Amino acid sequence: MPPLDHVGVFDSIIERKAGGSDESVSGHGSTVAATAILRRRLADTFAQLQIRSLVDAPCGDMNWMRHLDYRLDQYIGVDLVPRIIRKLGKKNFHPLIVFKSATS
Repeated sequence: MPPLDHVGVFDSIIERKAGGSDESVSGHGSTVAATAILRRRLADTFAQLQIRSLVDAPCGDMNWMRHLDYRLDQYIGVDLVPRIIRKLGKKNFHPLIVFKSATS
């Protein structure tokens, strides 16, 4: 059996909009509404643990993460799908927010 092309699988999901959400290529679970409680609890936990840096893998399209009400000193988003990383790289994020491809 040939090895599974993980990049191709996720790229195809994005291409076909198979996640089923108009808001996020990552799907319904990555909408702002679906992550409201998660974002609040994550911000509280980060504050309690004094988290200053985060490597987020897979970061997806940053649909909900950019709404997190918490200031990090450094954020590194990593994703398997190069087109997501290229698209995020073209957006105007803070200089301490960087994106990396998991395939290079």
